[in-house]
Amino acid sequence: MYSDRGDLAGAEEAFGQSLDISRRLTAADPHNAGWQRDLSVSYHKLATLHDRAGDADAAERWFRSCWDVLRRMRDTHRHLDPPVAALFRTLDQRFGA
Repeated sequence: MYSDRGDLAGAEEAFGQSLDISRRLTAADPHNAGWQRDLSVSYHKLATLHDRAGDADAAERWFRSCWDVLRRMRDTHRHLDPPVAALFRTLDQRFGA
């Protein structure tokens, strides 16, 4: 993986491509919980990458985007598997209060 090798630019490009795919799929079928989950994971990967790179503002924006997707999933009673539910709780403490 790019980020494991310290290639943050390569990781950002790969994660961005994944995000583009997730956005298109989610837009095509907004009721598909799996695609919404994938979208939240893409946002989380970008947030973590920017956090690791020391770009706190970008990390905050990506974490908030992740939280927004997960909050909408929760509010529409979409299933949040245990790891994603734990991530949502962590982000909800940060942004939901």
